[in-house]
Amino acid sequence: MIAFDLQETLDSVTSEAYLEADPKGVEISCRVDANVMTRLVGDAYRLRRSLQLLLSHAVDVSPSGTVKLWVKSDSLGADRQSLRFEVRDSQRRTDLSLEEGAVVPLDDETSDLFLWFQLTRLMTGDLGIHCSLEHGNTCWFTVGYDLARDGETKGRPSRRVLVVDDNIVNQKVACHMIRKLGYEVDVCSDGKQAVAAVKDGDYGLVLMDCQMPVMDGYQATEAIRQREAGSSHIPIVALTAHALDENRRLCFATGMDGFLAKPVTGDSLGQVLADWIPAG
Repeated sequence: MIAFDLQETLDSVTSEAYLEADPKGVEISCRVDANVMTRLVGDAYRLRRSLQLLLSHAVDVSPSGTVKLWVKSDSLGADRQSLRFEVRDSQRRTDLSLEEGAVVPLDDETSDLFLWFQLTRLMTGDLGIHCSLEHGNTCWFTVGYDLARDGETKGRPSRRVLVVDDNIVNQKVACHMIRKLGYEVDVCSDGKQAVAAVKDGDYGLVLMDCQMPVMDGYQATEAIRQREAGSSHIPIVALTAHALDENRRLCFATGMDGFLAKPVTGDSLGQVLADWIPAG
């Protein structure tokens, strides 16, 4: 378990959702109640992934309107707080067999909702999905977090980036842009090398190609996550030319934190580095 800033997590996941929502004309809003404490200790990785999946689903099913993320405090003690996270989409149900408050079945094992359900059950047993003929659908879950004590901080993240790509030209271009942006960079040519490098090195971010020989990016990410086992978390962002929804979902399902489509520009790469390795 690590100390993290809840507001930074919310800002990051809503910014990612905005990239999907904006082309559809769907707005993203985030509300955090005033009594929510944001300096927490807990599994920040699973929280981030859960919110990414919920927001992605909400944007996908919303033809227009607003996707709303709302964070509430269920209870607050001297050293612990229970939070309730709600994501509401703007889809209007027309199936009259669905009654107000009916639970939506989870029968598609490739969907964002199914992946969210499986992941969130590891954090809490208190979760639900309800539909409304009038107000759209709301997915929610509650999680308890310890409050971070004074002096308990995340520490300054490493400014070293690991680029994992089997294409030499892509390696050179990425390294040039990363160094130009003021970061250090190392390179691996396949996923097996990346797993070993992450074990032995101190990296603030891994940029992971998906299709590689020996071990692909999905397998490498799963291996890294299994070794972390919730005790630590290194951000991994997919670098791939395959920008379809199913590719993005597979990236998130295997444990990646973000998705950057090729060809990569200096602006898009700079934004990802700033998001995951804040200045400090």
